[in-house]
Amino acid sequence: MLTQDVDMQLAALKSMKMDKAVTSNGKATVEFTLQDAYEFRLVRRNGRWLINEILNQSQE
Repeated sequence: MLTQDVDMQLAALKSMKMDKAVTSNGKATVEFTLQDAYEFRLVRRNGRWLINEILNQSQE
């Protein structure tokens, strides 16, 4: 998650907010705020959702 303070990030999971989720044709994007804004890009393979990419939107 591009951080050196892992303990703080893990503690922030309790207040994580999902901002947006979109699915289309076996692909999905999930945007959420932990301490920074992130976007997970997923693909559906063999009936399972797999994380394809994690973007830290706050760092871009």
